[in-house]
Amino acid sequence: MLELLLAAAAVTAVDAERAFAADAQKHGQWTAFRKYDDDTAVMFTPQAVWAQEFLAPLKNPPKAIGWGPSDSWVSCDGRTAINRGPWTSASGKGRGYFTTVWMRQGAGWKWTYDGG
Repeated sequence: MLELLLAAAAVTAVDAERAFAADAQKHGQWTAFRKYDDDTAVMFTPQAVWAQEFLAPLKNPPKAIGWGPSDSWVSCDGRTAINRGPWTSASGKGRGYFTTVWMRQGAGWKWTYDGG
């Protein structure tokens, strides 16, 4: 058990972002968003909404958007991180950049802000 906790603590916010994006492809976009969100997470759709309320009724689209971090900044205490990078729509025609704010919690990282 201790080994699992130590391994989870060693995972970076970039690792969490990559796992989040991979889960979106494997298990579904909104399923992944719900899996990695913090209880207080906020999204912009384009207005600010509480993520859990917004995500609750959503069904996964046939194919998820793709994204990956290209930049990451971590707070001095290591508890907060900001990842930024490109995203591509499922069709490949839409493109842009995302920003995700992550908070380190007991078992790992959870996103608290998603914009993109």
